[in-house]
Amino acid sequence: MPTTITDPIVRDFALALAAEGRKPKTIRTYTDAAAWLQRTQALAAWSEVTRSHIRSHIALILVDRSKAYANNQYRALQQFFKFLEAEEGIRNPMTGMKPPNVPEKLVPVISDGEYSKLIGTCSSKRFYDLRDRAVIEFFRSTGARRSEVAGLKIVDIDLDQLCAIVTGKASRMRIVRFDATTGLAINRYLRARKSHKHAAMDLLWIGQDGALTSDGIYQMFGRRGEKAGVEINPHRFRHDFSHRYLLNGGQENDLMQQNGWSSPQMLRRYGASAAAERARKHYDKVMARNYA
Repeated sequence: MPTTITDPIVRDFALALAAEGRKPKTIRTYTDAAAWLQRTQALAAWSEVTRSHIRSHIALILVDRSKAYANNQYRALQQFFKFLEAEEGIRNPMTGMKPPNVPEKLVPVISDGEYSKLIGTCSSKRFYDLRDRAVIEFFRSTGARRSEVAGLKIVDIDLDQLCAIVTGKASRMRIVRFDATTGLAINRYLRARKSHKHAAMDLLWIGQDGALTSDGIYQMFGRRGEKAGVEINPHRFRHDFSHRYLLNGGQENDLMQQNGWSSPQMLRRYGASAAAERARKHYDKVMARNYA
């Protein structure tokens, strides 16, 4: 796929996304999608794009890529053509089109056994065990994104109210709640943090070389998962949190606020997952009575 922006309109699109506070990774995804379409369809002008061009391009992607990947590319193109329509007055060829269907997958929840094994790798009072346990507990009780957790500052944490300010997509800030177990883990980490060589840093999570980055968090989960014999990554905790929240009777609008979702698309997926779990539990009760 293209990596350099040469089209002036695509460059304007990138600047507009940056002005909205979109992250560099998101900008690259959106602009690469537009440039890739331009290349595969040999487009001389954006005003000539038709639905046939879009369908042909998506069909080419599906030759060797997943439906989920094609769906992401489709949605990136939607944003680009909305921009063209608003900024350049070019008719949006994607109006009324539908994205590729993506098969629903089971929400990958975390079992009690997996969690116990994972947290068991952080059982000592050594600095990195205290830090990693606090990080893991924060993911478990908030469902926050990896970038949001990595960006936390000490001043963002309120241990009295058991809440934190996180900065999500498009630099949108929100307050997330966490439980007392997480608060205790963070408090223990903060006490140990005071004697660390990078204690003066504003960012909450620190390590040998300074701040614990988003990639560093991912690598930490890899190490802990390997040690525990559990296949784990930070995003599984977001899935697990959303599933458990709705399963335990949490309100959908509250979950959207907690997770920083602006669209109900993901909410529908987790709602179906929680409903299926409730149905299984109800089945067990009913059938137990039938065979008692």
